[in-house]
Amino acid sequence: MSLNHINMSERRIYSRNPFGTEARLVLPDGPSWLARTLDIGVGGAAVVTDVNLPIGTALAIHMNLPARPKGTAPF
Repeated sequence: MSLNHINMSERRIYSRNPFGTEARLVLPDGPSWLARTLDIGVGGAAVVTDVNLPIGTALAIHMNLPARPKGTAPF
């Protein structure tokens, strides 16, 4: 069976947890786009954005995570 027929969740080593928040995707050379996370885990995150980046594109994801006592913390 080729990888095209395997569900992406079956290839994951780490589990993901639902987590929806606003995020910014930032490429190493500077361009960035607004996005929304769907889930997050040790091995990565699912995000939705208006830009179709190639699979394997290196980027940083900037978002706020829930934190105490102030409510959120940049991550």
